[in-house]
Amino acid sequence: ADGEPVKQDSVALSFVYQDGSESTLEGEATAVFRQWPYGRGVYTAQASFDRAGTWRMDVDTQLQGQLLVGRTLLEVGQISVTPALGSRPPSSHSKTLGGVDRLEDLTTDPLPDEELYSITIAEALQAGKPLVVTFATPAFCLSATCGPQLDVVKGIKTEYSGRVNFIHVEIYKNPHQIQGDLRNAEIAEAVIEWGLPNEPW
Repeated sequence: ADGEPVKQDSVALSFVYQDGSESTLEGEATAVFRQWPYGRGVYTAQASFDRAGTWRMDVDTQLQGQLLVGRTLLEVGQISVTPALGSRPPSSHSKTLGGVDRLEDLTTDPLPDEELYSITIAEALQAGKPLVVTFATPAFCLSATCGPQLDVVKGIKTEYSGRVNFIHVEIYKNPHQIQGDLRNAEIAEAVIEWGLPNEPW
């Protein structure tokens, strides 16, 4: 209502395979709301798709006695363009503080944590520790979820200090030159190497 986000505890999902004019209900799931900073959040659910093609995801919930239904199409590929679960990700030479004059050359995060830019992905993969990599652009995020996601990662980093490596990769390699106009933006090499089609990841 009034353009406000839905923040129910959970919503019902159904997955419909679309083959031309035919539509077949193939699965259902419950998506649970996960609170993020600043009153934002995200719904999460696990889903499996047994074949490539066009799928429709229906989202149903009740809000103040009114049924709300949302729909979106998902294009499921035969193979993933991003690193597949269980595979070794690309050993990208992501930008670090050592290669720039100031933090603003690395990130659009208004309160950056220098440790997130201390080593490359390639170095972290050789370190023998778990690694969390966040690809996000807080200032230019189309979904407005990059900043909150990055803040969550910074909070987790504090809890796991010394045991896990954390890296933030800005989606654009020239954030200091964009000046509010994404036509000036250049995609970071690591984003291309990982095959990421959008942000955040």
